[in-house]
Amino acid sequence: MRPFDLTELSLPKNSPILSFVKHCRDVQPVRFDEGDYLFNENELSRDVYLVLSGAYVIEQGRTPLDGRPTAILSTVMSEPDSPSFVGEMAYLGKVPRTASVRSSGCTFALQLKPQHLDLIIEKFPFLTQILCRQFAERLRETNNQFRELQSLLAMNASHRFAKPEEVLFRKGDKAELLYQLISGEAIREETGESLTPDNLPAGFIEPGCFLRGGQYPYTVKSTMMSLVVVIKRDSHLAFIRNYPEVVLGLL
Repeated sequence: MRPFDLTELSLPKNSPILSFVKHCRDVQPVRFDEGDYLFNENELSRDVYLVLSGAYVIEQGRTPLDGRPTAILSTVMSEPDSPSFVGEMAYLGKVPRTASVRSSGCTFALQLKPQHLDLIIEKFPFLTQILCRQFAERLRETNNQFRELQSLLAMNASHRFAKPEEVLFRKGDKAELLYQLISGEAIREETGESLTPDNLPAGFIEPGCFLRGGQYPYTVKSTMMSLVVVIKRDSHLAFIRNYPEVVLGLL
């Protein structure tokens, strides 16, 4: 791995890649040559790569201690107008890599840290769409590997009835809880907008604030006896895993 100049890729001036790098100057453009590994299976490294050009191979069984032969899972090709993320599962926590990633030919990428993905989600919708689609795909593909982490990824949730006029949360409060409206009705006090299970994404109220750990933008209260599911903050990983379509719908 070695640095390279982004001008080598002849990106258009309005490229969201250039806007992102300009906004986040600690992001490092890096080049991998034929056979170089971006990372190895079972590593605890947390780098994420946004691959701008080139191809890489995803494989399992390279580590000699597990006794498995190397198996190629897939080969991914990327171009500046259709980049791809690799290693993005590091965003979900400090867990070992489930596969090795090897450069096929020359691969040009941006080396990111997990916290850079928060910035992408907040300010760069083009890259966020790519990221969330890959989250949904990766999480489905690696379902078996996550079985051993069920205790971590299980929903910490409870069901209860909210009384009429009960405030679920107030504007400006930290979004530590996620509410899913199963039946009944609630209202956004500032706008008077009615909230029902049918007009909310899978019944969730302000899921974006919960995922990003932000503040509630409205005060929401129940207008009748309503059945709600209350999900605690430590279940945000499980929420992403179980509701990838909701995450995509936030874009």
